[in-house]
Amino acid sequence: MNGFAVGENGLILHTSDGGGTWKPQQSGTVYSLKSVSFSDPNNGTIVGESNTILNTTDGGVTWIPKPPAFFTSPTAVHQMDAMTSVALGFSGVALRSTDGGTNWERKTSGVILPLYGINLPDDSHGIAVGTVGTVVTSSDGGNSWVSRPSGIMENLHAIASFNSDTAIGVGENGSLIRTEDGGVTWTDLSFPAVEGDNYSYLGVAFSPGGTGLIVGRLGRNVGQKTVHLSPVLRSSDRGTTWTRSLISIRRAGSEDTLLHSRLHSVAFVDSNTAVAVGEGGIVMRSTNSGMSWDS
Repeated sequence: MNGFAVGENGLILHTSDGGGTWKPQQSGTVYSLKSVSFSDPNNGTIVGESNTILNTTDGGVTWIPKPPAFFTSPTAVHQMDAMTSVALGFSGVALRSTDGGTNWERKTSGVILPLYGINLPDDSHGIAVGTVGTVVTSSDGGNSWVSRPSGIMENLHAIASFNSDTAIGVGENGSLIRTEDGGVTWTDLSFPAVEGDNYSYLGVAFSPGGTGLIVGRLGRNVGQKTVHLSPVLRSSDRGTTWTRSLISIRRAGSEDTLLHSRLHSVAFVDSNTAVAVGEGGIVMRSTNSGMSWDS
């Protein structure tokens, strides 16, 4: 049950017990790392600021820096197999490598806006999301992309696919959209706005059985101040309906709830175990498909 998390200042964390414990790994860089993806237990890719691209073939024991790709900083990566990866970035940049990340070929994304999230549920189908409700889809493993109307104008940060047809996109101002046709059309499932609350969803994941989880931040006006809390949304029907709750995040050894916390990403280890990571090195773990969480 291996897993990885990346973050600021070249941070790489590794777990071998499904998120129970974590150990840092050497990245060889001080730049912020934005995205990590593994195709199997040994082969993985990390992308980040200042055109950082790192590759491992030994399960993260060593990370090898790769040459810059078109002088752009990738924001998201998906590794398809040991040799093939797809990365996205600012200005609608789409890249694809077929040699383990040594060389990258620029592809046409169909958009010029930044792209932040990518998911390919199989060797052919892919969906990516970005600013101002941008959605692009691929039917050839990331070789080409087509712009699709999402129906919203909010910035989208993350995408997760249950299969080649069903996917969920999430983003700012509580935006939550769902597709049942591989990203061609979308349904807006966003919760009604609540005065004084500003939800932003930053991460989304599906379990093998179809349970969905969304994490992010809630900016809530309390008197003259704004506190940031951690919302978690959960679905048990492949993202058709969602329930929303707030979880309490505490520092180790403290009973005080953090009032400026946010979760950036979530992933399932198996059908029951999920891990969410966030600002300040926060790691949360659930063993009941997101119904309760421990830090």
